[in-house]
Amino acid sequence: MKRTLKSKTLELGDLARDRITGYKGVAVAKTEWINGCMRWTLQACKLTKDGAQSPTECFDEEQIAVVRKRFIAPFHRATGKAGARKPPGGPRPSPSRPPSPSRR
Repeated sequence: MKRTLKSKTLELGDLARDRITGYKGVAVAKTEWINGCMRWTLQACKLTKDGAQSPTECFDEEQIAVVRKRFIAPFHRATGKAGARKPPGGPRPSPSRPPSPSRR
């Protein structure tokens, strides 16, 4: 089912398709410009022939259609939750400071 995209319908992690070029990928970034233009960055799910990640492509919001909602659960920094992923990092020891040199 093809739908017209509005800013409230597309979310990060959704699988989307550009209506003009046919490029399909996951919405990985959203950019709001000072003139009111909304652009979405899509990244293809396929790897390149070299096995590297595909480059991202940016499209105007009006020319994108949602293919599948919640294709990937994005990581939420505020809550530390995303699908089954754990937040990055872990316990870190406090930095130690060398003793101050004694002055005579």
